[in-house]
Amino acid sequence: MDSTTHIPELKASLKVTILQNGQCPKSLRRNPYYACLDIAGKGITDKISVRLRRPGDYIVPLGMKGTKKLQDFFVDEKIPKAERDRIPLLCSGQEVLWVVGHRINERYKVTGTSTEIVCVEYIPII
Repeated sequence: MDSTTHIPELKASLKVTILQNGQCPKSLRRNPYYACLDIAGKGITDKISVRLRRPGDYIVPLGMKGTKKLQDFFVDEKIPKAERDRIPLLCSGQEVLWVVGHRINERYKVTGTSTEIVCVEYIPII
């Protein structure tokens, strides 16, 4: 199932594909604007949205344990201050699932036991 949504305030589109017992296409794995997430059974109760950062946002960066404030993530990744308010985020409440172009949340990484994978492609409109 594919679905594309235009997000005028971010001047972009978001294409979402749900794969059952599949894997992310190899051709897109290195694309920083493409992420595969396993959200099945993760207890997401808030609506998933694409937005810019807000106070209180946090992430568990891929490869790490424990939460990190998004502000601290940006500092650690050496993302310039001028760019931080322009980076789109895929979120559920204050939890960041994906910092578009940078990193996904460890809690939602695809593993060998993933049964339902959500593939998200962020498409900037130039």
